[in-house]
Amino acid sequence: MLAADSVFSHRDLEPKNVMWKQGSPILIDWESAGEINPKHDLIETAVYWSMNEPSGIDKDKFHAFVCGYQECYGSIDADWRTVLELGYLSKLDWLEYSLKRSLQIDCADESEQEMGTKHVTGTINALKEYEEMVSVLETWLHNLNEA
Repeated sequence: MLAADSVFSHRDLEPKNVMWKQGSPILIDWESAGEINPKHDLIETAVYWSMNEPSGIDKDKFHAFVCGYQECYGSIDADWRTVLELGYLSKLDWLEYSLKRSLQIDCADESEQEMGTKHVTGTINALKEYEEMVSVLETWLHNLNEA
């Protein structure tokens, strides 16, 4: 349903993939780059930049990110449940990639295999965390313009 609307994106724009030089961002780690639905990309990036290690996602940071986007590009009309469900697909794609490296199907050496195995575990945990987060995010997004 959302496939017709896509943009080319980094698709993994979390803080660890942004280096700063004299106040200007430099994007690194482009292995996930490709086409993505812009609303899905917005939500994934907002989640990345709103995470607090001990307490999960920070509502104020999430709202600030999405509101900042809307200030630049206008109000967003979306079926947020569908957009949020795309988050599972991204994580499952990464799980497949990591499994292939872990099982030495698609990796160059032992260190890459070890990294793949580490990412398999991390991705399974990320899927569980995302499941817990989806309903909360959907509520926040529906109430965003009412705040």
